[in-house]
Amino acid sequence: MESGDSQNIFNKNRMLQLFIVAMFAIAVGWLSTMLQSRKQMISTTTSDTFFDYRVESVNTNKLDKKGHSIYQLRAEVLTHFPRKQHSLLIQPQLIQHLADGKRVETSARQAILFDDGKTIEMQGNVVMIQKSPTGQVEARTNSNTLSLQLQ
Repeated sequence: MESGDSQNIFNKNRMLQLFIVAMFAIAVGWLSTMLQSRKQMISTTTSDTFFDYRVESVNTNKLDKKGHSIYQLRAEVLTHFPRKQHSLLIQPQLIQHLADGKRVETSARQAILFDDGKTIEMQGNVVMIQKSPTGQVEARTNSNTLSLQLQ
């Protein structure tokens, strides 16, 4: 065997070794990326942003023992976050029916309804209007946030 042939074989072996190392590095990089992506996916589904259900066009009506409406709660979207123990309402509207026949209508951009079912916090362009039994506006209040205790 000539010296040139052995040098050529040495270069081919060297190139093969470099190719194998490069492929190994690419495989390790890909595996690392996949594991990181999986870890991020798992942390997202177990974090505070995980929701267990989402409902569109929600309309609930709370009644007293005689079947009269105490309040109506409507929203375009309701998303429940179990770890935060509340639901996020988009474009909520709350209509409270008072004993004297008056109504209080409250709307906002969004609201948080806590899992106790008694506390709601309206947020963003909150408008509260009190109406007489005949529907005449008696009072109007604008605010950025408003917390209410439901009956």
